[in-house]
Amino acid sequence: MKKLDVATHPLIVGIGASAGGLAAFKTFLANMPRKPGMAFVLVQHLDPHHKSLLVELLGLNSPLPVVTASDGVAVKENCVYVIPPDATLTIANGMLHLQSPAPERSHRRPIDSLFVSLAEDQGGRAVGIVLSGVGSDGSAGIRAIKERGGLTLAQAEFDHHALTGMPDSAAATGMVDYVLPVEAMPGKLIEHLGQMNGAVKGASIDAKSLDIQEHLPKITALLNAAVKHDFSGYKETTLIRRLQRRMQVLQLDTADAYIKHLQTTPEEGNALFREVLIGVTEFFRDTGAFEALNTLTIRPMLAAKQANDTIRVWVAGCSTGEEAYSLAILMKEALNDLGDGKSPSIQIFATDIDPEALSFARAGRYRESATKLSPQRLQRWFTKDGADFCVVREIRDLCLFSAHSL
Repeated sequence: MKKLDVATHPLIVGIGASAGGLAAFKTFLANMPRKPGMAFVLVQHLDPHHKSLLVELLGLNSPLPVVTASDGVAVKENCVYVIPPDATLTIANGMLHLQSPAPERSHRRPIDSLFVSLAEDQGGRAVGIVLSGVGSDGSAGIRAIKERGGLTLAQAEFDHHALTGMPDSAAATGMVDYVLPVEAMPGKLIEHLGQMNGAVKGASIDAKSLDIQEHLPKITALLNAAVKHDFSGYKETTLIRRLQRRMQVLQLDTADAYIKHLQTTPEEGNALFREVLIGVTEFFRDTGAFEALNTLTIRPMLAAKQANDTIRVWVAGCSTGEEAYSLAILMKEALNDLGDGKSPSIQIFATDIDPEALSFARAGRYRESATKLSPQRLQRWFTKDGADFCVVREIRDLCLFSAHSL
């Protein structure tokens, strides 16, 4: 992705809602200044067969212009773009893209679609907000935004009209930076933008990196005391990047200030732990590597085994399980192709230090990452359950997930 010039590209805020979303949208916009210096893209679950009045209703009292999103339009700051009915709205190269008709209801996840594309396009200048609604649309997108360094928010229940299914689902991912009442969100966004722009105008990124690097031993010692995991040997560049992101969210300018926050805020240790452990993974990630592994190792190895042999595989740092299940699929496909009665015992041990990721992996239920699989593999190795793709028991039984620290 081409690096964005923060002087010419606005912060882009993706906002998703379902039932109860109109009231939340109105409250959000009513608390926004006329020139916030950012752009807003609103996605709501709409009936594809009826005209939407969302633009008109929001425009009545909004301090910002509210328009229907159009295909190929470049996103501009201080403007609100609203998804039209029967469409999927995404963003690429700072431009909106519409696809119509929308997928059938069981496959329709318009908030995830926007958020994932926003994360891929804008990186750290993306913001994802999940407002009132039922279901879990937006949760996968929140994870994608957080993985790429963006800011994530979810609506707190602030009155009896708020439907908390979607915000609760987003918060349960552990990837939401702030759970706030809607009226508090605009102020938080203004603070966040000011922090980002101040970082650009103030100390250089290199200077801030050096500041964090000098204080890493102290920070990792405090983190070890808080969560009982030693990150002193962790990849330094990753630690620095995640600490920079955490300090930006907290609006702290120096490593000393962050250390004080870490020492005085009990929950910050777990927050940093979650930040460092964000896993960027998907099924058959790095296609070329999996093809080489399959051709050069898996198939020759299986061809040389007998029915009474045992093959054990260890996936270290398995995150949410996609890599382990990908290996299991390759091995099952190879055995099916070999035929001739060969069926050695296969056991895949998958380990990680993140208990939430392990729980996710054991469940074997996926949405966004599974849709990148070929239709043939989806049909053969997964079953559909609502919006989820569930790994079949034949594959799940090969994988044993457990907590283990390297």
